[in-house]
Amino acid sequence: MNQPDLEVGLSEREKEVLFLAGEGLTDKEIALRLEIGQKTVRTYWDRMRAKLGAASRTEVLAKAVHTAFDAVAASEQRLRMFVENMPVMFNAFDENRNVMLVNEECERVTGYTAEMFYDGSAYERGIPDDEYRAEVLNYIREQQGDYRDEEIEVTCADGTKKVLAWSSRAQEAPIEGWASWSIGIDVTERVKAQRSLEQSEANFRRLLENSSQGVWIVDTQHRTIFANQSLADMFASTVEEITSNDEAFFLDNEARQLMRDLIATGPISGSRTRFTFRFKRKDGVDLWAYVDVAPITDLDGDLQGHAAILTDISRSKALEQSATHLRRLYETVLEGSGVSFIRFDRQMSVIEANSPKMQPFIGQAGDELESVLHPFDRWSKAFHSAFHDMEKVEFEGGIGLEKDIASCRVTLLPEPTAQQRVGYVVALLNLKV
Repeated sequence: MNQPDLEVGLSEREKEVLFLAGEGLTDKEIALRLEIGQKTVRTYWDRMRAKLGAASRTEVLAKAVHTAFDAVAASEQRLRMFVENMPVMFNAFDENRNVMLVNEECERVTGYTAEMFYDGSAYERGIPDDEYRAEVLNYIREQQGDYRDEEIEVTCADGTKKVLAWSSRAQEAPIEGWASWSIGIDVTERVKAQRSLEQSEANFRRLLENSSQGVWIVDTQHRTIFANQSLADMFASTVEEITSNDEAFFLDNEARQLMRDLIATGPISGSRTRFTFRFKRKDGVDLWAYVDVAPITDLDGDLQGHAAILTDISRSKALEQSATHLRRLYETVLEGSGVSFIRFDRQMSVIEANSPKMQPFIGQAGDELESVLHPFDRWSKAFHSAFHDMEKVEFEGGIGLEKDIASCRVTLLPEPTAQQRVGYVVALLNLKV
């Protein structure tokens, strides 16, 4: 005969009567407890005997207990199946930390069998270092079923290393029959990725710290959050002084505003900007630097600050200024000497002349000058020698149109510029009377 379905076949009041009877109460006591008549209680018993196919009150109780036991057993079986097959590791322990239950995920992740967990050999092989194993077990014992994401490195059955994160809420949610329980997940790949990221960050930081160029990183409030030693050396300062001050420490008000305006035209809009800028070193000396600034954004694209690479060009700037000064002095001497001269550019184009015979030909180049430079082949060869070999060249020649040629002693001088080894060639003309 099929077992009766207590949940469906009995009313709530009938279940109450059955429950109180199971506690040993008589019909009279049940009637008093439920505040109903004994006759009503007997009516409930009659109905239950009919529903359960029982001959007596005792048989009704026996069948109810048997059915309840089967329901509990089925529920326990469902729980065990759930625990066995859930996609996270699960351990249950008794009061002495002996394993009472280990699920299939534990076996799959570690490669150890359930029997090895039960006899403890899985823990000895999984954590072979006695000191580390004792440390882990002591920590778990001290937490008394209240810990989260405790990462433990274990050696699997195949010799590979894995990191498992264990959590327990056994203190808050105890399960009858188990002194403690814990759930674990394999976080090996996340830990590897995290360690790799940390290593990359460390390598990148060392690269910045050891760069021969100055590295300067500021936040959106222009506070310095990183500076390397090369930058400190450029400013005749220390890294600590730079990181404890904003850029105003090295700029006057006008220069600071100009700097921020330059940055705003580039990195604020998400692009790089490059410019040459004059800073003030701690010792008051000017520092000329080529500055390459790029924005720093987070994953959402929001601006977090700026990173600048500074290249010290003070020496080249000084040379450029010196060259400019010497050129001005040279121009003054040349113009004040009364000597006739012609200045050619790299294409042998006349760009300047103080000789009336040559001024009409300013802007002409190469073969266009054949009619005014005599003999032209000699002029051309001398020009290329002065330009390419950076040598002074002297020769006898002439200038002017065919019927008005003036003979002269020509001296060609290469003229360097700050940007080019040779920028111009100047012809000094010693006209013969």
